[in-house]
Amino acid sequence: MAQVVRQGVRAAFAPGDYRRLTGLKARHDPHVLFQCNHAIPPLTDQG
Repeated sequence: MAQVVRQGVRAAFAPGDYRRLTGLKARHDPHVLFQCNHAIPPLTDQG
């Protein structure tokens, strides 16, 4: 289920926007302390 939600969140943004948001998330919340229903994960080398 989490994978389906993650794919839905990713599909909601243009690729460049999603990458920018994940970069911001990695810089400001790398331990995912701030999370809501449609959480943007931190940027990883894979993503």
